[in-house]
Amino acid sequence: MVEDKGFLISYLKYGDTDAVLHIYTYSEGYKSYFLKGIYAKKNKKKALLHLLVEISFFISPSKASKLPSISHLQIQGDFPEENIKTSALQFFTADMLSGILRNEGQNMQIYGKIYDFLNEIKDENLSAHIHFFILLTQDLGIKPLFLKDALYLNPHQGVFEMRASHHVFDEKISSCWRQILEKGYRVKLDTETKRKLLESILVYYSLHLPDFKHPVSLDVLQQIWQ
Repeated sequence: MVEDKGFLISYLKYGDTDAVLHIYTYSEGYKSYFLKGIYAKKNKKKALLHLLVEISFFISPSKASKLPSISHLQIQGDFPEENIKTSALQFFTADMLSGILRNEGQNMQIYGKIYDFLNEIKDENLSAHIHFFILLTQDLGIKPLFLKDALYLNPHQGVFEMRASHHVFDEKISSCWRQILEKGYRVKLDTETKRKLLESILVYYSLHLPDFKHPVSLDVLQQIWQ
Protein backbone atom coordinates (compact mmCIF):
# COMPACT_ATOMS: atom_id res chain seq x y z
CA MET A 1 0.00 0.00 0.00
CA VAL A 2 1.03 3.59 -0.69
CA GLU A 3 0.37 6.48 1.70
CA ASP A 4 -0.79 9.87 0.42
CA LYS A 5 -2.72 12.91 1.59
CA GLY A 6 -5.06 15.39 0.00
CA PHE A 7 -8.05 17.69 0.24
CA LEU A 8 -11.50 16.13 -0.06
CA ILE A 9 -13.20 17.92 -2.98
CA SER A 10 -16.42 15.90 -3.25
CA TYR A 11 -17.87 12.46 -2.50
CA LEU A 12 -20.78 10.28 -3.54
CA LYS A 13 -22.44 7.47 -1.63
CA TYR A 14 -22.16 4.17 -3.49
CA GLY A 15 -24.58 1.45 -2.50
CA ASP A 16 -25.58 1.20 1.14
CA THR A 17 -22.24 1.53 2.90
CA ASP A 18 -19.56 2.58 0.40
CA ALA A 19 -18.50 5.86 -1.23
CA VAL A 20 -16.51 7.30 -4.10
CA LEU A 21 -14.22 10.13 -3.01
CA HIS A 22 -12.73 12.84 -5.24
CA ILE A 23 -9.53 14.17 -3.68
CA TYR A 24 -6.92 16.70 -4.77
CA THR A 25 -3.87 14.75 -3.65
CA TYR A 26 -0.40 15.87 -2.70
CA SER A 27 1.31 13.33 -5.00
CA GLU A 28 -0.91 13.01 -8.07
CA GLY A 29 -3.37 15.89 -8.23
CA TYR A 30 -7.07 15.20 -8.74
CA LYS A 31 -7.92 11.52 -8.16
CA SER A 32 -11.00 9.40 -7.51
CA TYR A 33 -11.00 6.55 -5.00
CA PHE A 34 -13.34 3.85 -3.71
CA LEU A 35 -13.89 3.81 0.05
CA LYS A 36 -15.51 0.67 1.43
CA GLY A 37 -17.80 0.59 4.46
CA ILE A 38 -17.66 4.27 5.42
CA TYR A 39 -21.47 4.40 5.82
CA ALA A 40 -21.70 1.22 7.87
CA LYS A 41 -23.57 1.73 11.15
CA LYS A 42 -20.56 0.99 13.33
CA ASN A 43 -18.11 3.10 11.29
CA LYS A 44 -17.41 6.29 13.24
CA LYS A 45 -15.20 7.77 10.51
CA LYS A 46 -18.06 8.98 8.32
CA ALA A 47 -17.62 12.32 10.13
CA LEU A 48 -14.30 12.64 8.28
CA LEU A 49 -16.22 13.23 5.03
CA HIS A 50 -15.96 16.97 5.50
CA LEU A 51 -15.32 18.99 2.33
CA LEU A 52 -11.86 20.54 1.94
CA VAL A 53 -10.54 18.85 5.04
CA GLU A 54 -6.98 17.58 4.55
CA ILE A 55 -6.89 13.83 5.06
CA SER A 56 -4.20 11.15 4.93
CA PHE A 57 -4.93 7.64 3.65
CA PHE A 58 -3.47 4.43 2.23
CA ILE A 59 -4.03 3.40 -1.41
CA SER A 60 -4.43 -0.25 -2.37
CA PRO A 61 -3.48 -1.42 -5.89
CA SER A 62 -6.38 -2.16 -8.22
CA LYS A 63 -7.03 -3.50 -11.69
CA ALA A 64 -6.91 -0.96 -14.51
CA SER A 65 -10.68 -1.05 -14.95
CA LYS A 66 -11.45 -0.28 -11.30
CA LEU A 67 -11.00 2.69 -9.01
CA PRO A 68 -8.16 2.37 -6.51
CA SER A 69 -9.37 1.66 -2.99
CA ILE A 70 -8.33 3.68 0.03
CA SER A 71 -8.31 2.92 3.75
CA HIS A 72 -7.06 4.20 7.11
CA LEU A 73 -8.50 7.70 6.71
CA GLN A 74 -7.11 10.24 9.16
CA ILE A 75 -7.53 14.00 9.55
CA GLN A 76 -4.36 16.02 9.05
CA GLY A 77 -4.27 18.59 11.85
CA ASP A 78 -7.32 19.71 13.78
CA PHE A 79 -10.91 18.99 12.77
CA PRO A 80 -12.53 22.27 11.62
CA GLU A 81 -14.90 23.99 14.02
CA GLU A 82 -18.51 24.19 12.85
CA ASN A 83 -19.53 27.70 11.83
CA ILE A 84 -22.38 28.24 9.39
CA LYS A 85 -20.62 31.00 7.45
CA THR A 86 -17.15 29.48 7.20
CA SER A 87 -18.69 26.07 6.46
CA ALA A 88 -20.68 27.66 3.62
CA LEU A 89 -17.46 29.16 2.22
CA GLN A 90 -15.73 25.76 2.34
CA PHE A 91 -18.70 24.07 0.68
CA PHE A 92 -18.82 26.69 -2.08
CA THR A 93 -15.05 26.60 -2.63
CA ALA A 94 -15.04 22.79 -2.82
CA ASP A 95 -17.94 22.95 -5.29
CA MET A 96 -15.99 25.37 -7.50
CA LEU A 97 -12.82 23.27 -7.27
CA SER A 98 -14.73 20.13 -8.21
CA GLY A 99 -15.02 21.49 -11.74
CA ILE A 100 -11.82 23.53 -11.91
CA LEU A 101 -9.37 20.84 -10.76
CA ARG A 102 -10.94 17.80 -12.43
CA ASN A 103 -8.14 17.56 -15.00
CA GLU A 104 -5.31 18.95 -12.88
CA GLY A 105 -2.32 16.78 -12.10
CA GLN A 106 0.16 17.31 -9.29
CA ASN A 107 0.71 21.00 -8.62
CA MET A 108 2.40 22.00 -5.38
CA GLN A 109 1.40 25.64 -5.82
CA ILE A 110 -2.31 24.77 -6.06
CA TYR A 111 -2.01 22.43 -3.07
CA GLY A 112 -0.32 25.18 -1.08
CA LYS A 113 -2.98 27.72 -2.01
CA ILE A 114 -5.77 25.42 -0.76
CA TYR A 115 -3.82 25.00 2.48
CA ASP A 116 -3.44 28.78 2.85
CA PHE A 117 -7.15 29.28 2.15
CA LEU A 118 -8.11 26.87 4.93
CA ASN A 119 -5.85 28.71 7.37
CA GLU A 120 -7.66 31.94 6.48
CA ILE A 121 -10.98 30.19 7.10
CA LYS A 122 -9.75 29.06 10.52
CA ASP A 123 -9.07 32.73 11.28
CA GLU A 124 -12.65 33.48 10.14
CA ASN A 125 -11.61 35.54 7.12
CA LEU A 126 -15.01 35.75 5.44
CA SER A 127 -13.47 37.16 2.25
CA ALA A 128 -11.04 34.27 1.84
CA HIS A 129 -12.90 32.62 -1.06
CA ILE A 130 -12.63 35.83 -3.09
CA HIS A 131 -8.89 36.18 -2.56
CA PHE A 132 -8.36 32.46 -3.16
CA PHE A 133 -9.99 32.25 -6.59
CA ILE A 134 -8.27 35.38 -7.85
CA LEU A 135 -4.90 34.13 -6.59
CA LEU A 136 -5.58 30.68 -8.08
CA THR A 137 -5.53 32.15 -11.60
CA GLN A 138 -1.73 32.31 -11.23
CA ASP A 139 -1.46 28.53 -10.96
CA LEU A 140 -4.10 27.68 -13.55
CA GLY A 141 -2.24 29.67 -16.21
CA ILE A 142 -4.98 32.28 -16.62
CA LYS A 143 -3.59 35.13 -14.51
CA PRO A 144 -4.37 38.55 -16.03
CA LEU A 145 -1.46 40.46 -17.52
CA PHE A 146 -0.64 43.91 -16.18
CA LEU A 147 0.04 46.80 -18.53
CA LYS A 148 1.49 50.03 -17.16
CA ASP A 149 -1.16 52.57 -16.06
CA ALA A 150 -4.01 50.39 -17.40
CA LEU A 151 -7.07 50.64 -15.14
CA TYR A 152 -9.56 48.10 -16.50
CA LEU A 153 -9.34 44.33 -16.66
CA ASN A 154 -10.53 42.95 -19.99
CA PRO A 155 -11.85 39.51 -18.94
CA HIS A 156 -12.00 38.22 -22.52
CA GLN A 157 -8.33 38.90 -23.24
CA GLY A 158 -7.06 38.48 -19.68
CA VAL A 159 -5.19 41.77 -19.73
CA PHE A 160 -5.50 45.19 -18.13
CA GLU A 161 -6.35 47.95 -20.62
CA MET A 162 -6.99 51.69 -20.69
CA ARG A 163 -10.71 51.37 -21.39
CA ALA A 164 -13.49 49.28 -19.88
CA SER A 165 -14.64 46.34 -21.99
CA HIS A 166 -17.09 44.57 -19.64
CA HIS A 167 -19.72 46.09 -17.35
CA VAL A 168 -18.69 43.93 -14.36
CA PHE A 169 -15.05 44.98 -14.57
CA ASP A 170 -15.33 48.66 -13.72
CA GLU A 171 -12.37 50.60 -12.33
CA LYS A 172 -12.96 49.58 -8.70
CA ILE A 173 -13.37 45.85 -9.38
CA SER A 174 -10.40 45.84 -11.75
CA SER A 175 -8.32 47.62 -9.10
CA CYS A 176 -9.31 45.00 -6.50
CA TRP A 177 -8.15 42.21 -8.81
CA ARG A 178 -4.79 43.93 -9.21
CA GLN A 179 -4.42 44.54 -5.46
CA ILE A 180 -5.28 40.95 -4.53
CA LEU A 181 -2.86 39.55 -7.11
CA GLU A 182 -0.15 41.79 -5.62
CA LYS A 183 -0.96 41.67 -1.89
CA GLY A 184 -3.05 38.52 -1.40
CA TYR A 185 -5.17 38.14 1.71
CA ARG A 186 -4.07 41.49 3.15
CA VAL A 187 -6.59 43.30 0.93
CA LYS A 188 -9.73 44.16 2.94
CA LEU A 189 -13.13 43.93 1.24
CA ASP A 190 -16.56 45.21 2.21
CA THR A 191 -19.74 43.21 1.62
CA GLU A 192 -20.82 44.92 -1.61
CA THR A 193 -17.33 44.68 -3.10
CA LYS A 194 -17.22 40.96 -2.26
CA ARG A 195 -20.51 40.44 -4.06
CA LYS A 196 -19.28 42.22 -7.19
CA LEU A 197 -15.91 40.48 -7.09
CA LEU A 198 -17.55 37.07 -6.86
CA GLU A 199 -19.61 37.93 -9.93
CA SER A 200 -16.43 39.00 -11.74
CA ILE A 201 -14.68 35.74 -10.78
CA LEU A 202 -17.51 33.67 -12.24
CA VAL A 203 -17.36 35.71 -15.45
CA TYR A 204 -13.58 35.38 -15.71
CA TYR A 205 -13.49 31.63 -15.07
CA SER A 206 -16.34 31.06 -17.52
CA LEU A 207 -14.34 32.80 -20.24
CA HIS A 208 -11.02 31.06 -19.57
CA LEU A 209 -11.95 27.52 -18.54
CA PRO A 210 -14.03 25.84 -21.29
CA ASP A 211 -15.74 23.29 -19.03
CA PHE A 212 -16.41 25.65 -16.13
CA LYS A 213 -19.98 25.73 -14.80
CA HIS A 214 -21.48 27.97 -12.15
CA PRO A 215 -21.55 25.97 -8.89
CA VAL A 216 -24.95 24.87 -7.66
CA SER A 217 -23.94 25.98 -4.15
CA LEU A 218 -23.86 29.63 -5.26
CA ASP A 219 -27.52 30.12 -4.30
CA VAL A 220 -26.87 28.72 -0.82
CA LEU A 221 -23.91 31.04 -0.32
CA GLN A 222 -25.90 34.08 -1.44
CA GLN A 223 -28.80 33.24 0.89
CA ILE A 224 -26.47 32.99 3.89
CA TRP A 225 -24.89 36.32 3.06
CA GLN A 226 -28.13 38.23 2.58
